[in-house]
Amino acid sequence: MGQNSFFSSNKADGNWDIYTVTLSGGVWARLTTDPAVDRFPPYSSDGHSVAFRSERDGNSEIYVMRTNGGDQLRITRDAEYDGYPVFTLDGSGIVFASIRSNQPTVNRVNLVGVGLKGLMQRSGWGMATPRLAPSGHWLVYAGGSTDQPFDIYRQKFISPLQEVGLQEAVNLAQSCEWDAGVLAYGWTHAWQSTGEPEYYHWTRQWIDGCIKDQTKHYAR
Repeated sequence: MGQNSFFSSNKADGNWDIYTVTLSGGVWARLTTDPAVDRFPPYSSDGHSVAFRSERDGNSEIYVMRTNGGDQLRITRDAEYDGYPVFTLDGSGIVFASIRSNQPTVNRVNLVGVGLKGLMQRSGWGMATPRLAPSGHWLVYAGGSTDQPFDIYRQKFISPLQEVGLQEAVNLAQSCEWDAGVLAYGWTHAWQSTGEPEYYHWTRQWIDGCIKDQTKHYAR
């Protein structure tokens, strides 16, 4: 977003809502007006979206909205706690803290609430307060045995978009048909938007493979 900051405040009638203000100061713009608690609003790297946790459904859930407060969309639907959302660097998903079966954990989901994935499946182990490194390749979190104080950990992270791209890079490695070309075209846009070298590598690998395949075909 660059010129704006997003934050939560209870200045209006003591109710917690999401606000924005320019970094130079000025009048606060109130983005949410629900009587329930709305808090902790990170924004996406492309500056188009803001995530936040809200209790408007009776428990804490993750929502996403435009930076002007429009198009508010509920992302998670669970009877237990979901909070502390963080956008992936490429904007394809959200990482968030949650409680599942009375155990603190960290999950990843795409921006329409599909593809929920727990980022650590380990008996007696808990995770909380996720953060992503600026590169987007590392997840940092508080974690450890649930009967002991948590320590700080990090682990390799892959976004929903990267996961789909990696799987399709394997599936279509030997295909030079139209559908593979559409995928490669999508990779070029992902690379231009994010600067992630994986997308360039997959595109170049596919093009080089198809050039070799066509050379063999025309030599026959």
